[in-house]
Amino acid sequence: ASQVDAKSNGVARFSPQMRYVTSPKGEKVVISRTGEVLVTDDNGRERERHKVPYGATLLPDDGQAVKIGQILATWDPHTRPIVSEYAGTIRFENVEEGATVAKQIDDITGLSTLVVIDPKRRGTAANKGMRPQMKLLNDAGEEIKIAGTDHSVNITFQVGSLITVKDGQRVAVGEVMARIPQETS
Repeated sequence: ASQVDAKSNGVARFSPQMRYVTSPKGEKVVISRTGEVLVTDDNGRERERHKVPYGATLLPDDGQAVKIGQILATWDPHTRPIVSEYAGTIRFENVEEGATVAKQIDDITGLSTLVVIDPKRRGTAANKGMRPQMKLLNDAGEEIKIAGTDHSVNITFQVGSLITVKDGQRVAVGEVMARIPQETS
């Protein structure tokens, strides 16, 4: 499945667990793991409830009227994205070609992506403990902190992740920074 549509007429509501960021393009990108879209009738009774995966794009606004068959959310069924919750400039750490990542060139598009390689496949013992990750920097070059904490924003890429951003690139809120391919069954 790559989308969820309304089975009845009503009003779209987001569950209290639903968290999303609005990208510069105006897309509502889900950043919660347990968010749901509900459709309620005119009396506010719940008619249906749909789980929405992390990284999906929400189409209606909370409280917007929807009709039968209207798409509520869409997502890529083949990959799980890693979405930026903050805007800033990317700084890679331990992302070294041949050591922690391999360059993969798409035969069709000709575009290259970096793929995180398994520590067992890395050469030296020093490379085995390295974790490829990235931090976000503000305009002053300081690490951006998670809102309300002292911890800096730190995204670690797991094995097999396709990194879709470059070192030093500026990212906006809601942008996909990496994709994790899903196993096909």
